[in-house]
Amino acid sequence: MRQRYRFIVYLSIFLYLLSISLFIMERSFNRERDSLITRYRDFTRQAEEYRAIMASGVIERIEKGKASEGLSQIMNNLVNSLGLRDRLKSLRATGNRELKDLIEERVEVNINKLTMNEAINLLFGLENHPASLSIKDIRLKKDFEDPERIDLDIKIANYRKRQG
Repeated sequence: MRQRYRFIVYLSIFLYLLSISLFIMERSFNRERDSLITRYRDFTRQAEEYRAIMASGVIERIEKGKASEGLSQIMNNLVNSLGLRDRLKSLRATGNRELKDLIEERVEVNINKLTMNEAINLLFGLENHPASLSIKDIRLKKDFEDPERIDLDIKIANYRKRQG
């Protein structure tokens, strides 16, 4: 009788320890499954973004963009074509950054005393330029002397394919 009692006690302890270890393993597998689901969702989101970029024609615009023409020259030509040269306060290149297969060139432009229509025309010109231009930051402030006019501070990036 005593042996049977011991056997039942040992068996119950073994089953208890087995159930605890199985519970811990289940929690670990659930965490790993959740991590994999999150990674899968991130991957599908990035794949959708990639498809959207490819569909929007950004890559073709990068390939068609003039490699010899820098972003400062592009902005200078755009400002001159809109007749805003006299109101251009500053045009400053802020450097290049190398990405995986691309080179990102950045520039800061400050233009004072613009009408809203002139600002819209400038933004339209940036958006529809054959080079792949991207607006990184834009600030509109009312002009102190003439509240009908605005001061525009804009940071723009241009993407080019890396040579070689």
